[in-house]
Amino acid sequence: MKKSSSIVFQYLKTLLLPSLFLLASCSQLPLNNPSSAKLKSLLVACEGDDVTTSPQLIHHPRWPVLAANRFLLSYQKQPLSFTQWQAWLDELSALQQQNSKPALPSKSCMKALRSDAVYQLREELSSEWNSNLYASWPVIADIMKPFVNRAVEQEINHNKGIEKKFRAVAHPLDMGMLKNYQWYGRSVNPSLSFQLSKVPLSPLGLPVLSALQREALLDKWQPLWAIDSMAENDRPLSLARVSGELQIDRSPSIYRYISYGRLQGEIILQLNYVIWLTERKPESWIDLLAGQFDGIQLRSHLDLQGNVLAYDAMHSCGCWYQLFSSPKLRQAKKAEGEPVYLSPFWPGNKAPIVVLSANQHQLQALLPWRDRAWEVAGKEIIPLNAKPYSELNSLFDKQGLLAESARLERFLFAPLGVRAAGSMRSRGRHQIAFTSERYFDQPDLLESLGFERAEPRSD
Repeated sequence: MKKSSSIVFQYLKTLLLPSLFLLASCSQLPLNNPSSAKLKSLLVACEGDDVTTSPQLIHHPRWPVLAANRFLLSYQKQPLSFTQWQAWLDELSALQQQNSKPALPSKSCMKALRSDAVYQLREELSSEWNSNLYASWPVIADIMKPFVNRAVEQEINHNKGIEKKFRAVAHPLDMGMLKNYQWYGRSVNPSLSFQLSKVPLSPLGLPVLSALQREALLDKWQPLWAIDSMAENDRPLSLARVSGELQIDRSPSIYRYISYGRLQGEIILQLNYVIWLTERKPESWIDLLAGQFDGIQLRSHLDLQGNVLAYDAMHSCGCWYQLFSSPKLRQAKKAEGEPVYLSPFWPGNKAPIVVLSANQHQLQALLPWRDRAWEVAGKEIIPLNAKPYSELNSLFDKQGLLAESARLERFLFAPLGVRAAGSMRSRGRHQIAFTSERYFDQPDLLESLGFERAEPRSD
């Protein structure tokens, strides 16, 4: 990406200054929906100006004490029965309780929300939520987009060439390709003691999982990590903020959580795994992508029968999104907008091996599980402490950014509407494209990239 970014950067030096005078006349004003006096009178108990908000959640503009995420907001596109509306409110409440920052709705507020009168006005209530994080600069953004798309496509082709080397053999381990990599993770891929397909569903179609079942699922699909080099900045670690100070714990850790998506009307289970590293070191005199701290997130997409549909990954800045589809999916149409790294996954019923480069921490390949893989590579495995993602909540500022991770690229890509591009950020804040509106937690992400079931699902 270093070469690709410089192409755009050189172009912008001649473009940015003469275009600035256009910004004032082209600014975009937010759209305001007309308020409902009846709804306002019903939700008096939910009012309050002094509400602590969370960047991980999407707060209602009129009643900020009400907060959702993109998946829950996706239910506004379908009719909900009164029972489903009650279940939706339960999920809303549970989501807020998982986050340590926002104030929770009062009992009187929740009572009002559960009333039949508010249920009749639910569409108006839901329609005011705005999940858009982009705020691009007109004219400059439109001129930049073709150049950024070209740079992204060049980088995709470059990384595909690297992945091709790993996929050109039966298994890279058999060819000695991973001998210089350090291994992290679990020494055994555990089996599940329950069948996901037999777990009862809520009125919203979500699996009702116990805490033990959730942990068992996360254990089952937690990947192995093979990281090139043993440099200090290539070792997973733990982060915490105590009394405002960011603290680094060198004990290797992995942060995990479960989320949901949709595919052709079907609920998809998503298992998320995040590792953190201390930095990406500069590789040239001016390296726009270098900076303190780096994070990598891998996500497993499962249907509710327990079949893997896809894996996808990104850096914790939202950069370099990659999708690896299983044979259970097919791409029915080309994704619109910014080019996307798409690759088939070597199928298997066990957790994958994530191969990362040194320093850049680029995902070079996603490989099928191999028992005692590290021993074949002549290495020992270093265990990762599994932690809930919620332990990271205190790291981020009000915009959901890890302030200490700022990159120079934020100045380059600001006109495209991504705040502080390159900075690590919290869940719910990951914009994974510059020239298209695209989010990591977008419920219909697989469909938006053109994918559908390759064959009817087997219930």
